[in-house]
Formats: sequence, C-alpha cells, structure tokens
Amino acid sequence: MSEQTKHFYEFGVFRIDAEKRVLLRDGEPVKLTPKVFDTLLVLVENSGSTLGKEELMKLLWPDSFVEESNLTENISNLREVLGERPRENRYITTVPKVGYKFVADVRKFSDEEADLIVSERTRSRITIRESEEEAVQDLVRERSAAVLEDESQPVETKLVKIEKALQPAENAGNGVKLHRSAVFWAAVAAILGLVIFGVYKFAARRSPPPFEKIRLTKLTTTGKIITAAVSPDGKNFAYVTAEAGQQSIWLRQLSTSSNSVQIVQPAEFDYHGLTFSRDGSYIYYVRSEKFVPSALYRVPTLGGASVKLAEDVDGPATLSPDEKQLAFVRGYPDSHETAMMIENTDGTGEHRLVSVKGPTDTLMPNTGPSWSPDGKVIACPVRTIDASGEQRQSVSAIALEDGKMKPLTSKSWAQVGRVSWAADGKGLVLTAADQDSALSQQVWYVSYSEGLARQLTNDLSNYRDATLAADAQTIVTVQTDQQSNIWVVPGADATRAVQITYGNYDGVNGLSWTPDGKIIYTTRAGNGQNLSVIERDGGNPVELTASEGINRAPDVSRDGRYVVFVSMRTGTEHIWRVDRDGGHPKQLTNGPGENSPGCSPDGRWVVYISRVMGGATLSKISIDGGESVPLLDKISSRPSVSPDGKWIACLYREQPLSAYKLSLLPFEGGQPVKSFNEPVELSAIRWTVDGRALLYAHTQGGISNIWSQPLDGNAPVQLTDFKQGRIFWFDLSPDGSQLAVARGSIISDVVMISNLK
Repeated sequence: MSEQTKHFYEFGVFRIDAEKRVLLRDGEPVKLTPKVFDTLLVLVENSGSTLGKEELMKLLWPDSFVEESNLTENISNLREVLGERPRENRYITTVPKVGYKFVADVRKFSDEEADLIVSERTRSRITIRESEEEAVQDLVRERSAAVLEDESQPVETKLVKIEKALQPAENAGNGVKLHRSAVFWAAVAAILGLVIFGVYKFAARRSPPPFEKIRLTKLTTTGKIITAAVSPDGKNFAYVTAEAGQQSIWLRQLSTSSNSVQIVQPAEFDYHGLTFSRDGSYIYYVRSEKFVPSALYRVPTLGGASVKLAEDVDGPATLSPDEKQLAFVRGYPDSHETAMMIENTDGTGEHRLVSVKGPTDTLMPNTGPSWSPDGKVIACPVRTIDASGEQRQSVSAIALEDGKMKPLTSKSWAQVGRVSWAADGKGLVLTAADQDSALSQQVWYVSYSEGLARQLTNDLSNYRDATLAADAQTIVTVQTDQQSNIWVVPGADATRAVQITYGNYDGVNGLSWTPDGKIIYTTRAGNGQNLSVIERDGGNPVELTASEGINRAPDVSRDGRYVVFVSMRTGTEHIWRVDRDGGHPKQLTNGPGENSPGCSPDGRWVVYISRVMGGATLSKISIDGGESVPLLDKISSRPSVSPDGKWIACLYREQPLSAYKLSLLPFEGGQPVKSFNEPVELSAIRWTVDGRALLYAHTQGGISNIWSQPLDGNAPVQLTDFKQGRIFWFDLSPDGSQLAVARGSIISDVVMISNLK
C-alpha cells in the first residue's frame, strides 16, 4: 500500500474515505454510484465555497460532452442519499444562477488520526477485570481474526465490526467488580494496533480497482450512429451509420481526425454486431433484412467484397484466440431454446457447444458473446426467470471443454448488452442497466477472479456495444441521448402546438389524457422514472409514483378511477394499478414480464402484452387482478381497445420474421379479422372518438408525424405536419379536440472512454 497519508472527511453522521471512495453513515457503507460520489467529494473538499455549475461540470466530466441536467440529477440524487428534505439545505445549498455550496461543518483528518479515533472509541467501551485479561485478549484475537477473514466487507466496515467485537468483553465479570489495568490496556492497544495493521495490510494486498478516473471523448458528431467497435490494437474503429433509410459501415483512425472510409456501401439493410479479427485485417458483421433470417458476413478492413459465413445468426460473433473458429448465439423461438454455436471461420463445421431450454433460462441472442483470451471459456449474457416470475440478466462463462455454464459474477441487472474481454483475461467490459435504473445502460467492468462488478459511467446517456482494445486502455461505445417534452396540439395543427413541459425526458415512455382534461406522463427521477400529472396548459405538475423505480406506459381508465402502467419496482416489468391520485398501488400481473397496458371503456379489463420466448402475446386481466385471459398467441404489441369495447387494435406479426401490421381482432380474442398493409412503427395506437379510424406515429427522414388509418380501408391520411423532431408517444384527448405529443430527438455518436488505469 502507498505510504502517502490518506485523508478522511466527517460531517454529521457521515464519513468519507477519499482514497477508498467509500461513504459511511454511522459506520455502515452507503451505496453511491461513482459519479455521485465524485460530486459529493468535490463539494466536501470545497466546503464553504460556492462552485459554479460550469466549474463543477468540468471537474466531474473532463473532456466529456454532458448537459447541465446531468449535474442537476447528481445533486438531486446526492441530497436524497444524505436524507436532505426539499429546501432544507442542511448539507447542500443552491446558489441561484451560480451553482452549489456544501454548507455543513466538515472535519478533515488523516489515517493516523482515524486509527487513534478507533482506538479511543474502543478503549472507552471496554472495562475488564485484571484477573481475566488473558481470556479477554484471546477473545479479541479470535473475533478480530474472524472479521479480517471476511473479504466481502470494506476496510472501514471491518474497523467498525472490530469495535463491536470487543464490546461483549465489558460484561465478562459475572457480577465481580471490574477495574482497569495499565498493563491490560497496553496489551489491548497492542492487539488493536495489530488488528488495524492487518486490516490495512489486507486491503493493500488487493489490486486497486481499475478505471478510477476515466475520460470520455466524442469521436463522431453526426448523431446517427447505430453501432461501433474498436480494433484490437486500438488504432481504428468501425461504425454503422444510418442516412435516408439506408445503413453503411465505415472505418476511421482513433487517434487522428482523418476522414472516415466507407467499407460497406449504403443499403436498405440493418448492420450490427461489428467485430474485428484479432489482427485487425477483417471486420465481421451481422446483416438483417426484412423477412429473411440475419446472416454473418466478413469484409476486409480496407474494403472489398463481403463474404457470407453463416445464416440464422442472431447477434454479434466472437473469434477464438487463434482465429480458427467463431461463436454466436442462435435462438429457436418454436422450441423456446437458445444455443451457443461454434463454426470454423471459413463457414464450415457448424455445431452446438451448448443448448439452453427456455423460457426460464436464455442465452441472450442479440447482445453478443466474447471468447476469453486463454481460449477456455466464452462469456455470454444470460437471462433467468425465477420461480416468482422475476427476471434477471447477468453474465455466465461457458466452458469450451464440456459446455458447462457457471456465473461470472453474482451481480445481476435488468438488461445486459454486449460483453468484451480484456486481453489479459483479468476482466470484462459490458453495457448494462441496473435493476433500479433500467432507463439506460451504462458501461461496467467485471473482474474475472473476484466476479466484482463496477460501474464506470454514470450519466443520463444510454450506452451500447462497448468493446475494449487489447491494451485495456481504450473502450469504444455508442452514447445515445434522447430528449423529449410534452406538446399540446389543438386540432392536430402543428402550427398551434404549445410546449407544456421542459424536463427533457418527459413523456418519452408514455402519456395519457385523464377524463377531466389533464395529462399523466413519464418523468425522469434520478436513475428512475416516475409518473406525473399536469394541467393541459402546463400548470400544477404533481408526481404520482415518487421513488418507485421505473414506471412507464400509463393509461387512465375511462371513468377516471385508476391509472394502469408498467413498473419495474420488483425487478421485472409487471402491470400495476394506482388510484387517480397515485394512492393504493396494486400489482395486477406476475408473469415473466408484461407491458403495454390499455383499459377497456367500461373500466373492467386491462389488455396487455405478455413476454414469451421469441416475441410477445396478447392477454387481458381484470382491473382488480386475478387470472389472465389469453387473446392472441401470435407476436403482437401496442394493444388499444375501441370506444365501444368490441375491438382491439394492435400491431401483429403472422410469422416471427414478417412485418408488423396494424390489425383488428375481437375483444373476446381470436385471430385478426382485418389488417392494413401500410408500414407502421412500434409506437402508440389510438382510436378516434367515433371509432372509425386508428391513429399512429410514422417517421420519415427522421421526422415524425401522426397519421390516421380509416377502418373502411381507404388510404391513411397525415394529420400533423411537424417539420422536425421525433414523436415518441401521443394520445388523443377524450373529446377528440387535442393531441398530447411527446416530441424530441435521438442523438447517437461514438465515444471513446480512456484513461483506464
């Protein structure tokens, strides 16, 4: 361990160990994300001084592109962790139009002083008879050793536990008069000194955690990046960009501002799963097109003809260390099965390494495995559904020798993306969304030997497809920022649209009119998402589901009694119900995952989508809960009940690879009786008040508008005429006179994460 003196900070019941990056409350560790801890440390180190917002952002996100809302969210999260009520200003005060100031009294002291504090606190609690000194010393040694052997606890927690381990010695007298002995206290102090020395020696033996102070640098500025990957030597990166309905693959040097080189020409295909060969000579990629299984291709890095290697490939491929074989995941929806496939890099010799039978366990097909540098295992994201129906995703290692699987880490997430081994085999990088912050995936590092997971990024962006260069010093990933606010559009006239919210993430995951003309919508709350209600003119916003994790897709019953919505408060998406004022929450479903709820006009039923292997099916359930009723066993999405309660409109797929169609089926269930061939996106579907047409959002050239599809089969009609922006969600007011629209933008670019030490 370094001989440099460490410093601690104390304020109120809290203590900060700046070197170990730990916050303690009354001696117990407090869970903090890395960036929130950085925010706290900067404020405490400058306690009593006002720090401007720009200054704080430069300190917290050097060489990174973030908005002020990131800082605001960090401060909000920090206040919540410290237990500071709104406008209390016990620890942090806002200086209007300037920044923030830490106002609590802070005491700074060194590690030597910390040891002395622990010794004094321990000494003040122990009173022991002189005749029992030897027995007590043995007791202290025994209990302290047990604490030291517990590798799951931080050093600071060990010290507190050692103090507590000494306390029972105070009652060792059995009624005999106790007294202090100078000789005894010298012995206890010696033992305690050895214990403290052992604790810190133990901590020093452990390798320091990697990636303490990362830097983010934006590499592209088009805002239209789909995916990216870095070459093993860290010199180049490849990426896919979308333009005018076509996608293409490009290559660029990482360390210079040189122009990109197009290596796969634009086409109406989807390209994903970019993977460099170990020597950087080739790029492997997956090409998807409508109604055809995805296929794996290889193209020379400097450009040339692409060669098809395998068909029915559901995600990125990974190469063996000797580059003689590749592996990928293939899903079999009909049998609820997923398999890790192995084949030679020339496209021959395909065989299964292991098959996993769902629906309770699944190899995640679209994320991407990673072959370990020693060639012994393949790391792969997996999904598990437990007996209670709760879903978890994690990472497992599949042994090449016998196909056996074992978890790489005990950590689980709501979502896991692509994984990438470090070249030294000591750990992996991946993108994942935590259980309590499933709105966006962040970049994580998992150590292979210990299985410890550590979050590297912590902001409001979403990250995907993180790949790691061989020197473990550079990560390339795609950073996506999505902004949305609520607009009210009278008569569908875009020229009269009025913006009523300014939270930048409002309504992106759902909104619904109430019978009395208010709007319930999703709002960002730290790393979570709540439901709020607001007047149609933007006045009187009120939160309905405070501090309850991820809540989205609200739908208000026609009688105004209930709001049904999707919540991840238990770790898996289920349908929940609350009263109109947010009271009396009730869970309605408890399957492997449910979404897209919609109320029937009589307020008795909720239609929704149930997740199944390879897709999702349509069901309904009483608004009071109970047994679900299956309605459609084909892949479907976004159900909406007609005003007369006789029909359900939904997006429907006849076959797993066929296009979604806007379709109608009876409310009692059965196959669709009518479908429309116009292209429809996975967006909300709404009925007109008279029940004669269906409304949906459609995006052309990056601009979204609302369209109306008459049920009589006539051609759809464009209702709004917005000139810019995307529509993420919308709803029609009960009287049909106004639209509420969540509009904004999606910006995706390649970023480099460096300074990984």
